[in-house]
Amino acid sequence: MNPRSIATDERPLVVTWECTRVGELGIANCRGDAADEPHPEELTTEEATQLLERLREFGEGLLVVFSGGNPLERDDIFELIEYGSEIGLTVALDASTSGRLSRDCLERLSDAGLYRLAVGLEGATAEVHDEIRGSKGSFEAALGTLEAAREVGLPTGINTVVSRETFEDLPAIRDRIEELGIVLWNLFFVIPADDCRLESVDPSAADAIMRWLHEASNVSSFDVRTIEAPQYRRVAIQRGEVVTGVRDQFGTYAGDGIVHVDHVGNVQPSEFFRKPVDNVRERSIVETYREAPLFRKLRDRSNLEGRCGACPYRDICGGSRARAYAETGNPFATDKLCPFEPPGFGEN
Repeated sequence: MNPRSIATDERPLVVTWECTRVGELGIANCRGDAADEPHPEELTTEEATQLLERLREFGEGLLVVFSGGNPLERDDIFELIEYGSEIGLTVALDASTSGRLSRDCLERLSDAGLYRLAVGLEGATAEVHDEIRGSKGSFEAALGTLEAAREVGLPTGINTVVSRETFEDLPAIRDRIEELGIVLWNLFFVIPADDCRLESVDPSAADAIMRWLHEASNVSSFDVRTIEAPQYRRVAIQRGEVVTGVRDQFGTYAGDGIVHVDHVGNVQPSEFFRKPVDNVRERSIVETYREAPLFRKLRDRSNLEGRCGACPYRDICGGSRARAYAETGNPFATDKLCPFEPPGFGEN
């Protein structure tokens, strides 16, 4: 299905579901609330199945990403992946490279109909990656998982956090993953949070990274996608690429093309926009996405304020609403990661 043909006021392109907080949450989440035991209100198998059935109501072509924690800590994870695939959902999985990702596990994931498996890679060498992850041996584990997944025919992606600590290694990471046969490189630009130990790059560095990524995407064998950095779309236009609308090949927008469900069923605009709007136990996620006031307001770019509101690229980019909310408490404020100054903005 062509994403440009989808009316995102009616349905998302991507749904992320935090299956559990058991296991390593990972750097991309920048949260310190990983758990050793399932939360007592974690969605049950029956409730998770009902959620998948509700998601099917959005229509064909919906990508549902199981995340965590480590989704493999759920005893029913293979059952849920298989069921989601059988009813027509496209199911992907973000997993930590724990001992659970054995070859047998990868074969079971493939047999269950998993569309794509993604693992984290924060550096091109064990020295860099393991230091950032705080886990010795995690680099070799990630590479081993990717190689084993390729052998069983399971498509793979890589998630990399972009921060002051990681950005200088991005070219080397790109060169490394070119050899790994992956299909997608997701780059998560840090959202400031009290429980995040990584620091955001400054705006000028962010734009330089966007320009490099756009150039790299044109010579790479895999797709490149930025998360919480929609200014990539502006940079692409400035570099001569034609982008016709917000529903383009570059990604999604919190509450407009994307929606997140946490481990206890709270519905949020995105994985990094931590503002619960409803709960799937109380209201259909389809109704929440289409009718909740915050979601409707997020889909109307005229609500944007500051530089984002005055920007000629606002309908293409719109800025990260998660970052604006995290930094100011106002989800419609300026995304400070972007250095672009709209013509005439601030003039009397």
